[in-house]
Amino acid sequence: MDIRKMKSEEFKLLEERIKGLSMKVNILSEEVVIFREKLSRVVIHDNRKR
Repeated sequence: MDIRKMKSEEFKLLEERIKGLSMKVNILSEEVVIFREKLSRVVIHDNRKR
């Protein structure tokens, strides 16, 4: 069993996990931006009613 080979395999798995996580973070940040836009529209709408 070669430790270097094992390490590189584990490293590849970690890289894949990190890529997946960064993709999830990007999706979440986009959703947050959309949510903020919707929220700001609601707030503006509320202010007009008053």
